[in-house]
Amino acid sequence: MNLQDKKSSLTIHFILFFTFLNSMVVLGSESKTNGETIVSNKTTSQEKNQVKTETFLLNKVPNDNLTRFVDPFIGTLGDGNVFAGACLPHSFVKLGPDTKYNSGASGYKKDKEIKGFSHLHISGMGGPMYGNIQVIPTTGTIESLNHSSDKGEEIAAPGYYKVQLKKYGTTAELTSTAHAGFHKYTFPKSESSHILIDAGATLYGVAKNWNSSQPIGGEVHIDPLKKAVYGYGTYSGGRSTRKPWRVYFYAVFDTAFDSFGTWFDSIKHDGINKMNGNEIGAYLNFKTKEGQKINLKVGISMISTQQAEENVGKEIPHWDFDQIKNLANMLWEKELRKIEIKGMSEVNSRIFYTSLYHALLSQDDWTGENPVFDYKRPYYENFLCVWDLFRTVSPLLTLISTKEHTDMLNTLLDVYKHDGWLADAHSSLQREFTQVGTNTDVLFADAFAKKLKGIDYKLAYEAVRKNATDTSFTNKKVDHAGRIALPYYSKYHYIPIDVNQKITVSRTLEYVYNDFSAYQLAKSFGNKGEVKMFKERSFWYKNLWDNDLKLMRGKNSNGTWVTPFDPLNNETGPNYYEGHAYTWSFSTPHDIKGLIELNGGKEKFINNLTNAVSNHYEAYNEPCMLQAYLFVWAGRPDLTQKFIRKATSDNFTDKYDGLPGNDDSGTTSAWYLWSRMGIFPVAGQNLYIIGSPSCTETTIHIESGKDVVISAKNASEENIYIQSAKLNGKNYDKAFFTHDDIVNGAKFEFVMGAKPSNWGANAVPPSMSDKY
Repeated sequence: MNLQDKKSSLTIHFILFFTFLNSMVVLGSESKTNGETIVSNKTTSQEKNQVKTETFLLNKVPNDNLTRFVDPFIGTLGDGNVFAGACLPHSFVKLGPDTKYNSGASGYKKDKEIKGFSHLHISGMGGPMYGNIQVIPTTGTIESLNHSSDKGEEIAAPGYYKVQLKKYGTTAELTSTAHAGFHKYTFPKSESSHILIDAGATLYGVAKNWNSSQPIGGEVHIDPLKKAVYGYGTYSGGRSTRKPWRVYFYAVFDTAFDSFGTWFDSIKHDGINKMNGNEIGAYLNFKTKEGQKINLKVGISMISTQQAEENVGKEIPHWDFDQIKNLANMLWEKELRKIEIKGMSEVNSRIFYTSLYHALLSQDDWTGENPVFDYKRPYYENFLCVWDLFRTVSPLLTLISTKEHTDMLNTLLDVYKHDGWLADAHSSLQREFTQVGTNTDVLFADAFAKKLKGIDYKLAYEAVRKNATDTSFTNKKVDHAGRIALPYYSKYHYIPIDVNQKITVSRTLEYVYNDFSAYQLAKSFGNKGEVKMFKERSFWYKNLWDNDLKLMRGKNSNGTWVTPFDPLNNETGPNYYEGHAYTWSFSTPHDIKGLIELNGGKEKFINNLTNAVSNHYEAYNEPCMLQAYLFVWAGRPDLTQKFIRKATSDNFTDKYDGLPGNDDSGTTSAWYLWSRMGIFPVAGQNLYIIGSPSCTETTIHIESGKDVVISAKNASEENIYIQSAKLNGKNYDKAFFTHDDIVNGAKFEFVMGAKPSNWGANAVPPSMSDKY
């Protein structure tokens, strides 16, 4: 399929959605166990095909859809920073509310006043991006462009958002397609109702720091005969870059304007239908009756106003808001059904499916919307950041959205072909900073180990090898390229603190794992010298091991330890990134056997790991995400089961502040998903660790059409320990398995109990030290 065919197919996808409806099944039967409602989402043979096409024709969504468990407001308070508006899975347009300043990456906090509704957002990161082309319905005199309002009733669901704006007596409803937003505004009786379109809007206004962008130009046109407003905004800044990007829009109304005007730099110009500048916008005036609804559709594009107009025309060729809303809901239903669970409480089911929803928000399909380069295949944007994604989200997509994940990896290769370097973060059509290591290397090693098709692994190895060996990035012709500390890493076999480098311990450990990833590819695509080099580098983690303290710590270039040393100094500083010594001293996922030996054997390793997990564990922090699973290498899967269950129960709720930290493009949510399902990927390897299944049954529908079924008899909040297991009907006594074991379908049968057992203690996962 070429680029234009793919874009056109989006419209066809909506029109011909009956096919999906005919394949839908009714889920959600309930039973009572010990007084607690247990939700079953298991399909039965009698339930198949019970959702008929009349559901679509009546513009209704079944009450028993899995989307009923999704609460987009979970994580909108605290540090979750998630997007709460209307969108499709991985969609270009994310239409949602923006609240007042300091509202996080998505621009929204549940407890703040609303400024308006914009069309582009990210979800879960520490710094904001976009918030462009903002719309708000108001009443009264337009005295100021500071038009924020307190909220009344507020509702959010997959593909839909609704809120009452108390200040104006208006109600906003939003839904969306892939490239367009659909707004429905209800007004009171008023001689002065308005809809404002702010082309200069961007998150955090004009504050000049790394996590704020600002408008630097734009243009708006009002065409009253067509009941349309169109133009563009140009912005710079936001996160780690100040290069400009441009967003085009085309907004069409179903109601004629009584009058109109534009503004520039907060000064209104009544009757003027064109304006250029930075802080610009348009206002459309109406005389409304009580309860009058005014609809508008807004197409968005990064290419041109014409393409924005085409996007809205193709994807929303009518004015039926409910039809678009319900189609969006059904597309989300299709995605959520890729994982079916049985036997979880209502609360935990809500956390689970909201987590799956969060994991599918990010890495956005911008196919046909890249003005920088076009390799005539799907293009994805907003990899924020691979340091987060590679651990949980990417392995999840490998199973349930294989084609999309392959397209994402090919996008990264296209970035390499265009820029000459892989990118570990990318947004608004440009590179962002590399957080620690070059972890795109891990993505390609993971895909290669799992035999994903449709990827040029020879080219991938070329790109990964360049990350590991090429220092030409120092000419700064390409921003955020390569490994910033590579010259020192290559010279000293670790990164010394006294050579003016930051996060030296964390960066050394990640470079080592990146080299292990390169080694996995080099064995098939490199020469003997490269294989030898990357194999040797895979053990350089030992160079920062303090054998007295049994911790990873910083060194000077002369080999002496950096002093003073506080192992609990939580920092993003000279030694560590987002953590301390107990965060990072277990970060050798390719060679846990070697790490056990450094600790002085299994018992000492277990003691040290238990101390770290008991006292310093942050399951939601990326460097810790694998940590509690490491007990399996020491023959203590029961401790993994204990600590993982505790982490899922203690750190996640269904409240607005229910996420324990930044969701990081769904990474934290995906950690919860994996841990509740009872299996966890070791990213970059053909390996999964078995934890503690929380559901009595989980079915993962792999994109190939096969199913992975995880049955956990007696699973409950008390029965957290595996007593016995079978795989495909045969006894299974290993607390790990490979991708090969499940890629063609598999059935795990666990028996759970309240007390630890010896199950899985006698077999340990592979390590690099096994072979060398």
